[in-house]
Amino acid sequence: LKRADISVLGNAPAFKAKSASSQSVSNSSNNLVVLGTEVFDTDGTYDHSSNYRFTPGVAGKYWVWGKFRYDDGADITDAQMGFYKNGSLISKTTEFMTDPTTIKLGQTITLDDNDYLEIYAYQNSGGNSTINGSSSFPEQDAGTWGAYKLIGV
Repeated sequence: LKRADISVLGNAPAFKAKSASSQSVSNSSNNLVVLGTEVFDTDGTYDHSSNYRFTPGVAGKYWVWGKFRYDDGADITDAQMGFYKNGSLISKTTEFMTDPTTIKLGQTITLDDNDYLEIYAYQNSGGNSTINGSSSFPEQDAGTWGAYKLIGV
């Protein structure tokens, strides 16, 4: 779908953001994932310059998804991606990784107009780990996330 199709179908607000460069993730701590380049943002609801949050402005159910890849090849027994709503963890996925692997998460989340969502990374490799970034998107392994309003639910 193109941006115009999303608005016509009623799936707005919607956004998609990507990484512009690689990001270091500290060992054994939750790190906000910086996805600061907008691919599209139908209603200006994604803050891509300071806090990297989606605040929908319209209450409803949203399909939210994200992905990124740790690029170090180090063993990570807890490679995680989590969605945070209003600063609190609401959902996460955990993977055991021995090679660079893409970690993904997607789900339906109910949001009020002033709720906000963020995406966080966690890893425990024993040192810093790197999330793949790319300035030549659509690189398949670059970090990206987005959301759109569901209609008819």
